[in-house]
Amino acid sequence: MEMPIENPEISSVPINQINELVSTAGSTIRNSGCLPSWLSIEEKRIGTGSLLVLFSTVYLDIVSDNQKETYNVIAFDPYPKEYEKAIISEVEGYKYWTVHRPDLDIAEDYENRE
Repeated sequence: MEMPIENPEISSVPINQINELVSTAGSTIRNSGCLPSWLSIEEKRIGTGSLLVLFSTVYLDIVSDNQKETYNVIAFDPYPKEYEKAIISEVEGYKYWTVHRPDLDIAEDYENRE
């Protein structure tokens, strides 16, 4: 398990290679039970967040009969961050459990995890 990359190493992907990425993603998920941290095309990596945007865009274009030959790959957060503060706040409450040090700062530990 690795932190997904935010900045893709490739700027656009033709539709036939997107189909390969979808197939590889499906195989990885089936075999490991986890989302891949990144997938590569032409030895260039695309992180999970960027793949989500890419796959979603292609799907919406297919169902609206507006499929393109090539799709841009954009930088995207490696994981959804909209609930990050709420999660940290919830976890902060655990520091008062008797099994944790009283001076435990989960937010600081979380921010310095890399």
